[in-house]
Amino acid sequence: MAKTGAGDKDEILVSPSKFLVLSAEGKVEEEDTDVEDDKQSEKEEEEELEDGEIDGTVKTKRTEKLEKPEVKETRAPKLAPSVLDDYSVIMNYEFSHLGRIWVVWRSNVRVTPFFKSGQMITCSIKIEGNDDEFFCSFVYASNFVDERKELWSDIRDHYDSPILRNKPWLIFGDFNEILDGEEHSSFENDPSTTTGMRDFQDLVRDCSLSDMASHGPLFTWSNKREHGLISKKLDRVLMNEHWPRSFPLSYSVFEAGGISDHLRCRIHLTLEIAPARKPFKFVNVVAELDSFLPVVDEYWKSTTPIFLSTSAMHRFTKKLKGLKPLIRTLAKEKMGNLSKKAKEAHEELCIAQEQSLLNPTSQNMEAEKIAFRRWENISVVEEKYLKQKSKLHWLKVGDRNNKYFHKGIEERRAHNTIREILCRDGQTATSGDAIKHEAEGFFREFLQYTPADYEGITIDSLQDLLPRCRDEDHAMLVRVVSAEEIKGVLFAMPNDKSPGPDGFTTEFFKKAWSPGHFGFWDGN
Repeated sequence: MAKTGAGDKDEILVSPSKFLVLSAEGKVEEEDTDVEDDKQSEKEEEEELEDGEIDGTVKTKRTEKLEKPEVKETRAPKLAPSVLDDYSVIMNYEFSHLGRIWVVWRSNVRVTPFFKSGQMITCSIKIEGNDDEFFCSFVYASNFVDERKELWSDIRDHYDSPILRNKPWLIFGDFNEILDGEEHSSFENDPSTTTGMRDFQDLVRDCSLSDMASHGPLFTWSNKREHGLISKKLDRVLMNEHWPRSFPLSYSVFEAGGISDHLRCRIHLTLEIAPARKPFKFVNVVAELDSFLPVVDEYWKSTTPIFLSTSAMHRFTKKLKGLKPLIRTLAKEKMGNLSKKAKEAHEELCIAQEQSLLNPTSQNMEAEKIAFRRWENISVVEEKYLKQKSKLHWLKVGDRNNKYFHKGIEERRAHNTIREILCRDGQTATSGDAIKHEAEGFFREFLQYTPADYEGITIDSLQDLLPRCRDEDHAMLVRVVSAEEIKGVLFAMPNDKSPGPDGFTTEFFKKAWSPGHFGFWDGN
């Protein structure tokens, strides 16, 4: 998307295009010899701009200069084919004499215009080799709050349109408005919510939009001033609720373009990732199964007891590691395909309810009760599992919030997945193996780094520490810690928290805490 202006209401700064067509515009000006036509065209444009005073727009030399188009409408049809040889282009000159938006695409992409305005172009898009259709809205919002309301209204009309219903839909570009106070560099000094922000927030909420997972700086625009510097996140990629289901691996990257006061954005629709074994993470609802404690007890008694020594904690972690495959198997047997089982149980319940109404006998009523209890048990387990996975622990009320938890899981997966990283040599790693290699090398260098002037520590220095401890501290450090103390600390920990590095949660230790099943505190 190409733009000819950017900024906020107070200060509008020129934002050159990211496309070659506008960066080459200066050359076209030099070759143009029709000076009289240019002057006449500029005079007509100035007369048109003067009408803006009726809407309360203050006309100054600066705003007049900014409103002069970078590429005039009469010149664009000739310029585009000469510069964009293998590309097609859509412009919105018929709605804006500035030609604010240019949509450019290659021949292997099918683009069908769906909507045009002065602030947005929406297209239906199909990529060669992929039959899935999706919609993209290219946005360059106005600098003024009242004019942006027209854009918000158009987006709401899109949301209600049957053409876009159940279709993946992206809305991206320069919205000229922030969505959250933290997206303004001066928010801490002036934590207020403007009318424009509230309008934008209402739009995002009403249309069920969310930000696509992105890499790069938070702020995407700056006024470039040495004094009174302001930075904002004016550019973003919004997606509807159907987009993550069709493109679950998509993400965006905001990076410097060099010639603009905005960051440029590139969007990756698909990313081929080799399936990898997920790290172990204890599912809390497994602890509620009747077979959980017997499995733990049998394994713990079959292994070598832990005795008090310097390696006790190491052996304890090894025993926990050996327990993981058993818990994985138990969870797979009892909880595999939960969503599918819940759906099947609901269908069986519906059939039983119909039978009890068609033929109201005691046998059919009993069958309905059994089907209801089965569906309820499975759906409760599914809800607990999805709630833990989605991390939406604040949601305490509501009946069967499984759909909302599913959406939360998709959003967490999209935002937490690492798609690419910038390596130390300046290259970008995108494959899983390359990312692992770079991360391993970075942390090895960070953790094992030894400064050139490092001298170490002597035994005498360590011995100097001993007299600094009081006798009471000596006694406290060497005394035996009781099981009651450990239990008190453990059970005081909150639930619904992230697991430790080994994948076990506090719920696991609380459930397994008893001398007969998990007496790890005294070396049993």
